[in-house]
Amino acid sequence: MIKRLICVVLGITSLGLGIGLTIYSTLGSDPLATFVTNLSYLGNVSYNVAYIFVNLIFFLFMFLYLKDKINIGTILSLFLLGFLTDLFSKLLFNLPISIEVTSSIVFKIIMAVIGILFSTFGIALYGEGNLGLSPYDCFPLVLNRMNRSIKYVTGKMLLDLLLVLLSIVLYFINKTIGHSYYLPQVITLVSFVVYGPLISFFSIIINYTIFRGQKRILK
Repeated sequence: MIKRLICVVLGITSLGLGIGLTIYSTLGSDPLATFVTNLSYLGNVSYNVAYIFVNLIFFLFMFLYLKDKINIGTILSLFLLGFLTDLFSKLLFNLPISIEVTSSIVFKIIMAVIGILFSTFGIALYGEGNLGLSPYDCFPLVLNRMNRSIKYVTGKMLLDLLLVLLSIVLYFINKTIGHSYYLPQVITLVSFVVYGPLISFFSIIINYTIFRGQKRILK
């Protein structure tokens, strides 16, 4: 139990750092982070507050349809990930690095790639901890419970696509009213392709190095 809890906390921390790095790269972030960032700009609140608000909506559906998937990892993800993303983002943007360096496309790509690796490793580590799914990751399962014809992969793609479309809407609203805005970019699209394979890759490594080949929950 202690080992799994440590994996969950370290996984959430790694994911928070990864999201912070992709935001710092200014090349975009995953669909959820992109949507939450635009929502935080619209409401003039921190990323953490917007993240909790969005995930409480997912958690409500999770509570109604998939109570058995709720565990301590679910609660930690709900209240810890947004805070850590906020923290790492602020630390990164306050690093004493010259504008000439941070505006370089090479620097941005390096930050984005490192961010993707930390993010996918964190998701895999959290998942292998097997102490409950996050509300966001559980929502495609909720869709499947509501309609059996909607498989998990299909539900995940539909959810991500919806978040991207909503992010674009929020982008134009924020831009119109003079708020900061965050347009889905390269990394948002890349996440559709590389996140799945990378999470599976890290899950296999974590499973066989830490849990000695026990049954995995991430397929």
